[in-house]
Amino acid sequence: MQRGGEQDGDGQPVTPTDTDKDSGTDQDNEAKEGHRDARNSDKQNKDSPKPDDEDTGAAGQETKAKHPYVHTYDHNHTTGPDRLIRDESYVLKATSTKIVLTAPTPSGLFYGIQTLRQLLPVSALETTYAHRTSIDDSVNAISSPDYAIPCVIIRDAPAFHYRGAHLDVARHMTDVPNIKRFIDLMAFHKLNVLHLQLTDDQGWRFEVKSHPKLHQIGAVRNETEGDGKRYDGYLTQEECKDLCTYSPK
Repeated sequence: MQRGGEQDGDGQPVTPTDTDKDSGTDQDNEAKEGHRDARNSDKQNKDSPKPDDEDTGAAGQETKAKHPYVHTYDHNHTTGPDRLIRDESYVLKATSTKIVLTAPTPSGLFYGIQTLRQLLPVSALETTYAHRTSIDDSVNAISSPDYAIPCVIIRDAPAFHYRGAHLDVARHMTDVPNIKRFIDLMAFHKLNVLHLQLTDDQGWRFEVKSHPKLHQIGAVRNETEGDGKRYDGYLTQEECKDLCTYSPK
């Protein structure tokens, strides 16, 4: 997968900038910025993808490019059927001329993009935080001539494969857009498992067509004392399918 210097529609490239006032080589910037290493095993460090000198240029040299751009690779080295044991490592290198992101799996590529988004100013996140439907959309969302990021090299991998969050809609019903927003925030913070609690004593929150009274009765409770309104709500089967389709993206 590759995003080149050519822009789609009105999108513009992100411009990496040095964090120090005095100019220096990429090697100097790397020393100043340091490496943000994950708390992973020696094997993970050894197996983490490294930037390709052919694409990024040797340390201390400026890589020539027509435009700064986001360049992503997906080597598709998936290891096993369980997505929770796949390699989620990545390397992100931002120089004064371009940004290079390498990862051995689509998961690593996705989380590397989240780190790239985190390097942007808060104002950028406020204006570009739209519901994403693919990795390409995540790349497009961070393209703007008004944003700048520091020149850095980040080598990262998760300390834990299972990184979950719990959302209890049995006790407090919420709608699909809010659940999708919750999923987006999880992805931004690199959490990868959603525990969506749909049933408990306080409510049954999904449609079962063969047993309709489960949601017709189980999703309803009497008014909260004083407000005069009954509390109800559930997710239809189509809404559940929509969430299952949305989450892996």
